[in-house]
Amino acid sequence: MYRGRDVFGYRQIPRSGVRYGIMLEWYLASRWAGLDWFGNFNDLDGEDMAFIVAAYRTNMQIEAVVNYFASKRKR
Repeated sequence: MYRGRDVFGYRQIPRSGVRYGIMLEWYLASRWAGLDWFGNFNDLDGEDMAFIVAAYRTNMQIEAVVNYFASKRKR
């Protein structure tokens, strides 16, 4: 939640237009969680991997929302 709204509910946040494959997202999520891609991340079960990827996505969205509003204040 940010300013009383779900961080995924903000539609005015400009999208970057960047696209990448799911494997890159998993890799970035593993690094974000402090895990080694070739070791401990791949050893996790599917639910644990999914949780880390979901937390990573949520963190990225929170950062986008906060940065968007911070940049509007600076204008």
